[in-house]
Amino acid sequence: MRIVILLVSLLVFYCSGTQKAIVFKEPVVFERPVLFAKGATFEEGVSWGAQGNKEQLSLLTMNVRMWNYREAYQRLSLVFSLLERSSADVIALQEASYWFVYSLLRQPWVQQNYHVTRWGGQPFAPGGLVTLSRYPIKETKVRRLERAPYQRWRYALLAVIDYPGQPIAVGNVHLESILGAAAVRKQQIQETRSLLDPYRHSVLLGDFNFGDGALEENHLYQDFTDLWLRLRPGQPGYTWDMEKSWMARIYAFRGESSRRLDRILVRSDTFRPVAVSLVGESPLYFHRGSLFASDHFGVRGTISVSRGLAGLGLSLLE
Repeated sequence: MRIVILLVSLLVFYCSGTQKAIVFKEPVVFERPVLFAKGATFEEGVSWGAQGNKEQLSLLTMNVRMWNYREAYQRLSLVFSLLERSSADVIALQEASYWFVYSLLRQPWVQQNYHVTRWGGQPFAPGGLVTLSRYPIKETKVRRLERAPYQRWRYALLAVIDYPGQPIAVGNVHLESILGAAAVRKQQIQETRSLLDPYRHSVLLGDFNFGDGALEENHLYQDFTDLWLRLRPGQPGYTWDMEKSWMARIYAFRGESSRRLDRILVRSDTFRPVAVSLVGESPLYFHRGSLFASDHFGVRGTISVSRGLAGLGLSLLE
């Protein structure tokens, strides 16, 4: 009898899980419960982006960890609020799942102010990477990167934004997370750099999955400037902070420590780092405990772009 009860319970659990999984196959929208009509495209009735007009360019990167619907939907409003309040000109997100991207692109503040990386005319998030820009996106490229054995593929997403006077290539990455995979991350960095090399003005940001002092830095800082190291030397800047965030603690690898995994790097003779800070450090407190927007803290940075020095060969990063 007990075996029958157990089998019935497993069957119910399996069926329940299967029904829940259907959510991933449909364009579900949270916060504003609107469903796409069958066969509808994103362009219908939507204004895709409002071009900015600044001498400075603000950048935001964040690993939002939006894979598990049952866990992540509770954080959705926190993430949307954080991204909207950041007012960044360029937003690079990692671990952005199918249902999250659909929900994000239906938010009015996104529709009114941002362009999104696309492939074949449709919004595109390879490997959970998606980039938003206030400036038109002229070109999108994707490169599949080296992967560790038995691990999922990693990608580099390139968006060339039409910044006034000089196109800027923005690379968005999420490198291998396994602690002992330094050699794989080295290869992934080299492959990503080759994607950015043709462009004179470039930004590289995302979740690099290694901390300060790691061997991988030797392949990263040859000609890129890290905003945090330039503007806040000596400050830890942990974006994976196991002391502050219970979410980082429960998702950490055994033996892992707090590290600065998420970075913003720039390369151009016309860029000058202006500001950089962490975002998402403060949780939302409620009667059952606290909730962070993600297990990673984000990084927001600002650079000034001096188009007048572009042809003089002067470096503002030295």
